[in-house]
Amino acid sequence: GRDLCSVSDATATYVTPELGIHVPLIKGVRANAFGMFRYAAFSSDTCVFHPSLANLAASLDWALGEDLLLNGGLGLYTFFNDNTIPTGPWPGDHDSTSAAAFLGARYQWKQHIALLATYRRIFYSEGVNLVLFSVEASLGEL
Repeated sequence: GRDLCSVSDATATYVTPELGIHVPLIKGVRANAFGMFRYAAFSSDTCVFHPSLANLAASLDWALGEDLLLNGGLGLYTFFNDNTIPTGPWPGDHDSTSAAAFLGARYQWKQHIALLATYRRIFYSEGVNLVLFSVEASLGEL
């Protein structure tokens, strides 16, 4: 990994508005558009590297039965307020924008619990591979 800030207690507070649109195409398939802006609102440490991040993504969901949903898509990440990026370990080919591709699955395990898995390839510098596993719990309909 790269050492972007040598402060052990580096903390930041982000405000993150998100907007998503889902459009049914045919039975079991829908198109999605997603936008998010993560704004670095407050920092309580001496680390100056707290850039804001915008993310735009387009994807397709494909329902395989009632319990399994597959999805995949493309996205774009853009850094803002990144003029504080430290010199040295940060990649020499730094650019503030990067594309990404992702594949995922969501399995409805119980009535209010779903299991999720996602693979994301971010095409930045040498490339970044992310594999995420998560559990989603809902309160049901309110």
